[in-house]
Amino acid sequence: MGQYYGWGLGVGNLMEDYRKRLKDAREKGATGAIFRLDWESLDGHTSFGTPNKLNVYSAGHLTRNLDTPSPDIYLDFLNSEGWISGGGNTDEGIRWFQSVMEKTWDVTSKTIFINGCVFSDSSVMPISVEHAVWLAEEKNSLKDWDPSKALSLSPVWTSVEAALSEKDDALEMAEALWERSKAYPKEICADKAQWLSSWMWMNREYVRMFRSAARSILLARYLQESNEIDEAYRAEKKKQLEQELAAMEVLEGDFRVFFNSTDYKPHIVYTLLDPDRIECLRRNIRRMNAGDA
Repeated sequence: MGQYYGWGLGVGNLMEDYRKRLKDAREKGATGAIFRLDWESLDGHTSFGTPNKLNVYSAGHLTRNLDTPSPDIYLDFLNSEGWISGGGNTDEGIRWFQSVMEKTWDVTSKTIFINGCVFSDSSVMPISVEHAVWLAEEKNSLKDWDPSKALSLSPVWTSVEAALSEKDDALEMAEALWERSKAYPKEICADKAQWLSSWMWMNREYVRMFRSAARSILLARYLQESNEIDEAYRAEKKKQLEQELAAMEVLEGDFRVFFNSTDYKPHIVYTLLDPDRIECLRRNIRRMNAGDA
């Protein structure tokens, strides 16, 4: 599920990440591994109720045999969880499921991180520019471990452009995976495929929210703190920020409709896709622009 990985709403298949880390651990003398399946602070929620349950299968297979082929793990999951409807080619179902799931961590890692730096409050969206900077550069500072990350959120044009591009990539990928999830083969049970598609849609909305938040925060910080003197670039970024704040207001409205018209369980769906947090961030940046904060 992941305290910092999106609680399952940020879908994240860590199969190959596990393979790499377990290989490194084995080479250093480790003989076993312990996996934290759930975050104890989230009562009533579990990775077993999300697509990230796949990671439990990966952990079990790879701790026994690091060379387990990925399709074998996908097949075990599909069979054990009752996804195969019978008939058709099993390989086709594996290929579809893998094509949806194998890039999910790429999306999540570009959503709630910026250049690998934590950009969330335990997966929840920051509510102000100051909050985001504190989370990334103080509370969860990666630059203390990796000096190359020191400028990841800094108000310089190279960092800003790299981060904006990263967030655009995440949303484009999330859109593609959601679309792919809807094109399931006949051998996959319709209810299972539709369940996965619903999670991929919510994942897309989660990415959309963080993209808007990150773009707004980085642009606002750049305009307030940067010492760079390219006036044409600053004017362009100011225009982009206004566009982003307008889009954020639309997103806030969309999430209020979603909040009032749906009844998803677990509650974490609404904790993460929270219109009040969007409003709080939007107002914070408006105050910054007005010189009141």
